[in-house]
Amino acid sequence: MRRCLCYIAAVTLLAAGYSGCSSLNPFHREAPERYSSEGRKLLEEAAGMLRYSYGYDSELEIHYIVSTPLSEKNLKSKSSAMLSILRKYKTGDVVDFYGAVFSLKLDTQALMEVMKEDEEWTDYTYIQKYLYPPIAEFESFLESVISSMGSDAASLVKAKKETVQSSRVKK
Repeated sequence: MRRCLCYIAAVTLLAAGYSGCSSLNPFHREAPERYSSEGRKLLEEAAGMLRYSYGYDSELEIHYIVSTPLSEKNLKSKSSAMLSILRKYKTGDVVDFYGAVFSLKLDTQALMEVMKEDEEWTDYTYIQKYLYPPIAEFESFLESVISSMGSDAASLVKAKKETVQSSRVKK
């Protein structure tokens, strides 16, 4: 009986390890927080409305926002819906969220370049084909919708972009 219980426990731990179950997987790395609490809510609403998915790839150690087969193909047609979501939040929270998304785009691009330099072709191709295009599209769409909120929001987005880019150069 004791041997049977040990066998069941070992199989359960192995299955959890291979399935990515974070609560039982000893190799799982917890995702660092990228978004504020308001940014997380905004991400959930915006991604949900566009039928995008988001998460964290613990193997590559990068957050992602990706399109799915059900995702909106024509994002411009969703501009008014996105605008109504963004207007529920303070402009500062929206701009901070945009900064996190823009930073994620730059992180994804940088990781892609590292994989190319290291000749890690499987990871490079995965990032190039599946992770980078959706985040670039999402970021561009988000920027255009925020800019349509008014000249103040547009100038704040421009300043946030410059801040994020300048902070990356210093690193």
